[in-house]
Amino acid sequence: MKKIVYTFVVLVTATFASTQVSQAFFSRNLSVGSVGQDVLELQKVLNQTVETRLATGGVGSPGNETTYFGALTKNAVVRYQNLFSQEILAPVGLIFGTGYVGPSTRAHLNDANQVTQPTQTTQIIPTTTTAPSTNVGLGTNSFASSLANSKELYLFYPSLYEGAVGTTLTLYGAGFESENDVRFGDKTIQNISSQNEGTSITITVPDLPSGYYGISVENSTGQTDTDAFFVIKSGVTKDPVIENVSPQTGGYGQMVTLTGTGFTNSNNQIRTTYGVINNVSSSNNRINFTVEPFPENLNSDGLKHVPDGFSWDIGITVINSNGISNTKTYELEL
Repeated sequence: MKKIVYTFVVLVTATFASTQVSQAFFSRNLSVGSVGQDVLELQKVLNQTVETRLATGGVGSPGNETTYFGALTKNAVVRYQNLFSQEILAPVGLIFGTGYVGPSTRAHLNDANQVTQPTQTTQIIPTTTTAPSTNVGLGTNSFASSLANSKELYLFYPSLYEGAVGTTLTLYGAGFESENDVRFGDKTIQNISSQNEGTSITITVPDLPSGYYGISVENSTGQTDTDAFFVIKSGVTKDPVIENVSPQTGGYGQMVTLTGTGFTNSNNQIRTTYGVINNVSSSNNRINFTVEPFPENLNSDGLKHVPDGFSWDIGITVINSNGISNTKTYELEL
């Protein structure tokens, strides 16, 4: 059995939002199933702010952190990555947090200034859809070193989010086998081999009508459960555009109206800094939705943990069969 050795260093304390917090140095990549003291310290870091808190009570809440990286930790990491999207996600061409703590996320966590003084995101969608570099972020080199021959099956992200039929698409994850089935919407592409020690799969976008398609991978260990997707574009289809957010500022539970162009009558997906809202309808290029970040953490009991004067610029993006929109913000105030 290969022995993995890593170092973990706890640094000095610093002040964020008037709270004394512990900063930690993270030297290995972390994902669902990881166990160790560094996972506990990661949970402590995430619990420092309302936006990324695992829970307000019980397991994972402040003071109740654990050494196991489970679903609560993954969801909190996703929110952290979205909060710092310009620093963590955009450089590697990612559209939304993956929950995988790779080199770019660790670098951000390890930067004392960035950990303690987050800057609000104003755009969670990169302006290009180029494939991520293998030298930073979640590239194949980091996968091969930390997730090679994983017994767990994961699909973290595709190399591109939109393009034409025939586009070469690489799926990055872990636990891929010598033969895998890739589900592209309702179409199954069978017996696809993996590369880089089971951490990537390369396919050609199949000949399907233009539109939005969910992607998953299935093999002998099971099927991935993620929100990976690809939008097949025709030569004339224009991406949706958000022109206005109304109101631009408000409280928790506020009904927000998006106006713009390219919205579809049904099945619009709203991707925000805090999560994904699926199957949203529109009328006359107007979309209504309610701002409710992780209600399990911000219920009536959870609100008492929010500091006075709390505000958060939440990025909003619309994705549908026409493509991926620009990003606008809504300022949540509590």
